Amino acid sequence: MAGDSRARSVFGPWLRQFWRGRRAEPSRAAGPRMATVLVLQPVGQPAIEYTRLRRKLMAGGGRCHDGDARIVAAAFDHTDDAVEMALGLLAERGKALRAALSVGAAGNADGPLAGAALADARSALRYAGPGSLVLGARFSPSLLDGVRPDLAHLLQPVSSGRRGAAPMAYRVDGAELATLSANPRASAATRREARTMRHAVAITTGVMLLAAVVWLVGRARERPTPPASTIPLATLAIERD
Repeated sequence: MAGDSRARSVFGPWLRQFWRGRRAEPSRAAGPRMATVLVLQPVGQPAIEYTRLRRKLMAGGGRCHDGDARIVAAAFDHTDDAVEMALGLLAERGKALRAALSVGAAGNADGPLAGAALADARSALRYAGPGSLVLGARFSPSLLDGVRPDLAHLLQPVSSGRRGAAPMAYRVDGAELATLSANPRASAATRREARTMRHAVAITTGVMLLAAVVWLVGRARERPTPPASTIPLATLAIERD
């Protein structure tokens, strides 16, 4: 039983903490915060539309930017949240909106939204027509392979025309985005929750197997040694003769 108690003492606290759902608080570093930035620009819409868009972005978990009255921008901690927000708003408003995405530094957690990601998305927005979505030069289409592969396949590079030049952005027109509505997918939160559940099951299974091995090793060590033979040596010698 000592092996069993050792396994419980080693893995018991961890398992109890795991099943209670406790998580360590993420460290809040003072440096720049990495995020996915979504920049929106209403096309021919009144000023009230900017306020509505900001409310939607904040309700979806975005950290909004208030430094420019010509655009609406927000930073998201998860790329899939930003992508789903952009697709949902474009599907809802059609040609009355255009959107751009980028990734990178987006300022401090408690400070104003700023940094390379915001600048890249604003720069890429010039290549977006009404109802279109563009990715900035910092946002590689390969980042979408694990989020929305159907969207990644629709992206077309925006080139400067110079031979050998890297794409300045990647664009999907509104007509092509409309085809995605025929391919419904789970929400970003649902997919993230499913991935977390798979990881949790894998970790728990591994811990349980390791605990079983420790228990079996402990039981094997506790088996009593069989008693030595008590037959006199003289008797053994007679039997051999």
